[in-house]
Amino acid sequence: VNGLEQEVANLKAEVAALREKASNGIGQSAGDSLPGPPSLKEEGQRHRASMEALLQQSALETTPGATEATVEKYVANKRAQQETINEYLDCIEDILSPGTPLQVAFSA
Repeated sequence: VNGLEQEVANLKAEVAALREKASNGIGQSAGDSLPGPPSLKEEGQRHRASMEALLQQSALETTPGATEATVEKYVANKRAQQETINEYLDCIEDILSPGTPLQVAFSA
């Protein structure tokens, strides 16, 4: 906790020095001036614009048949997986159940 308190104190001192430097006019070229915090309205508009861009981008990238193709691939993979499981279960049943050769050996 002491390390964090020290870091916060250093950052506060740095911010105060930058504000004092800006108020004195030292280093106030076009790129050195500190911009003020954006207003809530500006921030909301920027967020809305970025969300609209994401929605438009995803709408353009998604083709109508892409969803159906993905679902068909998923179903095909699940069916193949279930067939493999069924084959293994059949093998296990064959191993665990007494077969005809074993029944003949005990009945004779």
